[in-house]
Amino acid sequence: MFNSRIFSACAALLLALPTLAQAEGKAALTYGYDQNGYRSFAFKGDIDFTKDYILDIDHLHAESSGIVSMRQSGIGLTAYATDWLSGHYRYSETNDTVFLVAGNEGDISVALNALWDSKLKTKLTGGYASFAYNNANPPANGGGRTLDQTRRSYSLSQDITPTFNLYASYDEYAYEVDLTRLVLLLVRRSRIAAISANSFLSFPDTTRSVGFTWKTTEKLTFDISSSKALTVFNQDQINSRLGFDYQLTDALNIGLAVTRSTSTSLIRASGVVVQPASDTTLNEVTASWYF
Repeated sequence: MFNSRIFSACAALLLALPTLAQAEGKAALTYGYDQNGYRSFAFKGDIDFTKDYILDIDHLHAESSGIVSMRQSGIGLTAYATDWLSGHYRYSETNDTVFLVAGNEGDISVALNALWDSKLKTKLTGGYASFAYNNANPPANGGGRTLDQTRRSYSLSQDITPTFNLYASYDEYAYEVDLTRLVLLLVRRSRIAAISANSFLSFPDTTRSVGFTWKTTEKLTFDISSSKALTVFNQDQINSRLGFDYQLTDALNIGLAVTRSTSTSLIRASGVVVQPASDTTLNEVTASWYF
């Protein structure tokens, strides 16, 4: 059974906090779907206790052809030491019906533009994460941890103008065991669509991404990005995303996004195709409320 204790407790806190005079924040609901029967429902909330501390929570429920394929809940905290230095920590639990994964993630961001007193922000971020994989449905005779995964992340964001920003990131992963012996188990998993195709569940080796945001008017912002992951099974996974956000009112935003996700075949050393190539398009609609 999926563990939703994090989401339940944090959602109740989020609903209660707007009654507090000092609390501000944002709540967002996202619905995703593709042409192959994938459906997802995601919630994310940010709560600003003060200008220096922000609590964030998230929950994702995904289905493939009406069957639950993944649930994930997370809680995090962002702290600002100064105007140019901040840190973030997140704990998450994910169940994709094969693995039950507990994750710890942390990063530190530095606004380098403070060194040369520029209003165009230059932000450098470095992060480290660890994930412990356990059997989601262990056998009756017992089953312990399957593997541990770690990730090192680096990203750079640069304002070109006050309304145009470029960003890029690089992630590298390490595993404590040889994953080739898990190939057959992985094939049993339900298909993971573009919303999480390049996450830790895909067992990437490296991931590279680039993109830009463009605030074309006071109310309309475009975001275009592309990412490529090379998995430990020598699969290429490519996500290309086009999204926009429109501010309907001071308190309500609407967002639309289209992501094309492709992956090459998973082939054994013998030449046998274990998992065929895929090509899917994920559509997302998001409504955000500021309080």
